[in-house]
Amino acid sequence: MVNSINRVYKLSGLKIEDVDPKYREWGGGLRNRLREIGEEELYVATQRIPYHAVHGTSVDLVLHHLEPVDEGFKPDPSWSDVDSRLLLPTCILVLKAALAYLDKFLGGDVPELRPLHRRIDDLYRKMAKVEQAHEDWLNSQKATKS
Repeated sequence: MVNSINRVYKLSGLKIEDVDPKYREWGGGLRNRLREIGEEELYVATQRIPYHAVHGTSVDLVLHHLEPVDEGFKPDPSWSDVDSRLLLPTCILVLKAALAYLDKFLGGDVPELRPLHRRIDDLYRKMAKVEQAHEDWLNSQKATKS
């Protein structure tokens, strides 16, 4: 990650020392953006939970990389997939934001936008099918282990 950050700085011609470490202007932050579109409850699912999987917090370490032993933990070198359900809330949020953008800046029922609205509806249906298939698979795995 550090190498990636350094590479971006080198390509941009900036020096990391020139960036204010306290700069936090991101349009008010994700929570405020979600509040503006009436979806603040998605903050936990889109920001906090995936953060564990991406950044390897202590929760991620205990759940996926360490095995409890009598006096602490030992490394668990086995591989585990990231739960794909972590991505679904973000997908839903992006589609809702796209619809909100279309409605606000291009008007409501514009004939030229109907194909795009149909495409978004189709993506919602496909995501629901994928989610259901994943849940069915998880349940079959639980049944097999029983």
